[in-house]
Amino acid sequence: AEIERLWKIVLLNQFHDILPGSSIAEVYEESSKDYAGVLASARALESRSLKKITHSKKGACSAFNPLGWERRGIVRLEEPVSGSQKTHDGAHLAWAVAPSLGAAPLGSARAGDPVRVESDSKGFVLENQTVRAEFSRDGLLRRMLHKPTGRETLPVGESANRFVLFDDRPNCFDAWDVDAFHLETRKELPGAGKCRILERGPLRAGLEFRYEFGV
Repeated sequence: AEIERLWKIVLLNQFHDILPGSSIAEVYEESSKDYAGVLASARALESRSLKKITHSKKGACSAFNPLGWERRGIVRLEEPVSGSQKTHDGAHLAWAVAPSLGAAPLGSARAGDPVRVESDSKGFVLENQTVRAEFSRDGLLRRMLHKPTGRETLPVGESANRFVLFDDRPNCFDAWDVDAFHLETRKELPGAGKCRILERGPLRAGLEFRYEFGV
């Protein structure tokens, strides 16, 4: 009954004038309050249900899989568990393998495909058993290789991860229209001014590139 009540509130706030941004301000003030209430109630329902399903011991963590097939992947945690990796922002990552519509304790599984990152004066390499990505220090993706097949995603001499700006000044209906002449205003941003390695693996590796424009 509670799920149905929450679902009807969501449907009410999916009215076609709310979605595209064409309602008056008071509509969005009310819908924001409705959504906040829906999310709070849904989280409470979720928490109570998961406690009954997982039967976790005090201080232990379990991963619940709501899908109809086994799921493998990384979960983000507030506290560390066995084998977890600390993130750049103070959280923790763990590898989870959970059965269909079931739960499994965290810390009992290990990822079979660790990721790593390397750097030199030219740039960075992100790599696991499947892909190899090479970045220059200005943020350009210079190479993306699918290792099992040897397939190169990018043509020789080409690069990706380019940031481009276009002017968006339509003649009318600015909430919907993107007129064709905007393509004539293409401006490529300069490369990243700063770069660093955020995380080194083995569950997740990451890079950060910082760009400046319009200053």
